[in-house]
Amino acid sequence: MNILFHVDEVERWNTAVSSVRNLLDHYEVNRTQVQIEVVACGEAVRALIQSEAEKRSGLAAGLRYIAGEGVVLAACGSSLYKYRIPTETLLHEVIIVPVGMAELVERQSLGYAYIKI
Repeated sequence: MNILFHVDEVERWNTAVSSVRNLLDHYEVNRTQVQIEVVACGEAVRALIQSEAEKRSGLAAGLRYIAGEGVVLAACGSSLYKYRIPTETLLHEVIIVPVGMAELVERQSLGYAYIKI
């Protein structure tokens, strides 16, 4: 099972992390292997800055937890450029994809289920 989350608003991150955790728990109980990727586009990349994530009620810990469970956390490189966010300020668990929308399209073409948060 492959699942793709799309987050494009800073305020939606806690919901995204909670939803991912629920899916991880569900598929663990059902002994189903799952691959989850969360792609941040637009303003949502701001919450992946380490200092910003630390300020938001448990967000940094939640992101680190799901990354530790094998969830891929991807930030849109175009959005990072637009908001002038240096990559070295991001949480260490975050990877950068050149264009977030292209990542979403490519993963869906590989059969990932798409969930917009």
